[in-house]
Amino acid sequence: MKTKRLLSVIILSCLLPLVASAYDVKINGIYYNLNQSPEGTTASVTYYSSNLSNNRIAYSGIIDIPASVSYNGVEYVVTSIGEYALYNCSGLISVTIPESVTSIEEAAFRDCTGLTSVTIGNSVTSIEEDAFRGCSSLTSITIPNSVQSIGEDAFLECTGLTSVTIGNSVTSIGQLAFYDCSSLTSVTIPNSVTDIGHYAFSGCSSLTSVTIGSSVTDIGLSVFSGCGYLEYVISMIDNPFEINENVFSDYYTPTLYVPKGSKGKYEATSAWNWFQNIEEFRLKGDVNDDGAIDVADIAAVIDVMAKDTNESVADVNDDKAVDVADIGTIIDIMAGKVVAEPDIPYKIVYVACPDDNHPHMIDLGLPSGTKWACCNVGASTPEGYGNYYTFEDAKAYNPPTLDQVNEFLNNTTSEWTVLNGVSGRIFTGRNRGTVFLPAAGYSRGGPDIYSVGTNGYFWSSTLDEEHPGSAKDIVVNSNEAKIAFTGTTYMRLSVRPVR
Repeated sequence: MKTKRLLSVIILSCLLPLVASAYDVKINGIYYNLNQSPEGTTASVTYYSSNLSNNRIAYSGIIDIPASVSYNGVEYVVTSIGEYALYNCSGLISVTIPESVTSIEEAAFRDCTGLTSVTIGNSVTSIEEDAFRGCSSLTSITIPNSVQSIGEDAFLECTGLTSVTIGNSVTSIGQLAFYDCSSLTSVTIPNSVTDIGHYAFSGCSSLTSVTIGSSVTDIGLSVFSGCGYLEYVISMIDNPFEINENVFSDYYTPTLYVPKGSKGKYEATSAWNWFQNIEEFRLKGDVNDDGAIDVADIAAVIDVMAKDTNESVADVNDDKAVDVADIGTIIDIMAGKVVAEPDIPYKIVYVACPDDNHPHMIDLGLPSGTKWACCNVGASTPEGYGNYYTFEDAKAYNPPTLDQVNEFLNNTTSEWTVLNGVSGRIFTGRNRGTVFLPAAGYSRGGPDIYSVGTNGYFWSSTLDEEHPGSAKDIVVNSNEAKIAFTGTTYMRLSVRPVR
């Protein structure tokens, strides 16, 4: 595979300089190729220069692509984002794709490393190979219901991607489509999908849950390999087929949830039977747990309402109440307007501290055995801000070395959350130990505290050799957790001790 990919890259690099005219017209800062045919007049967004290395200067900032453009008195409908159209435009921040567009072609947004937001119109039917590859700043993507296929490598190396919504018309997910999306935490593959290509989600090292739709008939090699933090896998498939033993790599420790009545089938099918714990689930709407969603379930909801017991299994729409709205949801499921979801009893519950004996040291299962304190210095709870210290004063409390910080960030997964009303980032080790770092902000030495609720800053014990007068610190916010350096060692930051 690697040889084939390398050959493809070599061939592409040889061909690109031979591309003919780069564009037909530039209108309001966007380059187009125009087409007139008996079927109509259309336009395709294209690149600035046939020398694609120059393309990065073409598009930057926020771009709102129009549904149509006029040129020489002719109206052209914009129907596609062409091959390599915005390739390598590192200054591009946000793009809105109109309803008129039906295809996002090969490498259209590849290596747009500054791209943070994309809105895809509801007429796009295909996202072709490499379309968003290397868009490392993209944090979320919604693939509309109109899309039928996601091409190979489409979101490869989108390392900042944390959220993906896949529309319910997608039938195929190409190989390596989401490979190395290392920030992605949850994936739901809709019931429309029939095949998942090789390595499609391989290397998604933060992935904790996967739902596989009921129509999947082919799962490629190593689709979820390297996803060592998986907590559970939900398979909606009633009749399991054999899968390769490397689909989930060596990680068969998550709980596998399967449809009611199918546990025995999974236990008899390779390599599903590698899962150490297989449990059955009922579908939301199957209130009486008979394996079907029908009028008997409506009667069961009415019975719960009459008894005023508020049984959670009858709360079909998850609004924390059992009422006529739940009956309406069951009717919609029966009519095919709503897809019945699995009712999974298991939920990931983060416990920021195993007891109330604060502060104490938390074992995160780190390779070195280093433990991290449950609270900031000066705080009495994990969410407490505590005190703020200069770099020199912080040394008295044993802050982590730079190596210890790197070990911490590389051997945990993290999620921005709210703990007892305080925003911060919770870190989870392979042993499920957790540490919460609150967004306590920082002080300049006066009474004011800055960035409270949006950022947390925590001293390491290591000076920054490249920036005299500064030291390394951990920065946490809603987007990331990273190592940075402060403006000066005299600034006052939080301290989280290690031992």
